[in-house]
Amino acid sequence: MIRSSKFIGYALCAVCIGLNVVAFILLPDPLVMQIAASGSAATTMPKPLGLGLLVAIEIFLSLKIGAGSTTGGNKRWPMALAIVIVVNLLVFLLNI
Repeated sequence: MIRSSKFIGYALCAVCIGLNVVAFILLPDPLVMQIAASGSAATTMPKPLGLGLLVAIEIFLSLKIGAGSTTGGNKRWPMALAIVIVVNLLVFLLNI
C-alpha cells in the first residue's frame, strides 16, 4: 500500500509538470519576474530559463516529499513546495 505522503509527493510532481507545460505554451517569451512601483516590468527572464528553474525546484521538492523525507522533524519540505507553487502561480498570473 502506498503511503499518503508518497502519493501526494508524486501527484504534486505530475501536476507541476503538467501546469508548467501549459504555462510554457501560453506565456510570452520574456517572462516578467518583478514589477516596479510604476507598474512596468522591472525584471524579465527568458521563458525556458524562468519556467525551467521553477519546475526543477518543484520536481525536486515533490520527489523529496514522495521519498518520505517528511518523517521525523523534517516537515519543512511541504511548506517550501507550497511557497514555490505560489511563486509559480504569481509568475503565471503576472504574465497572462
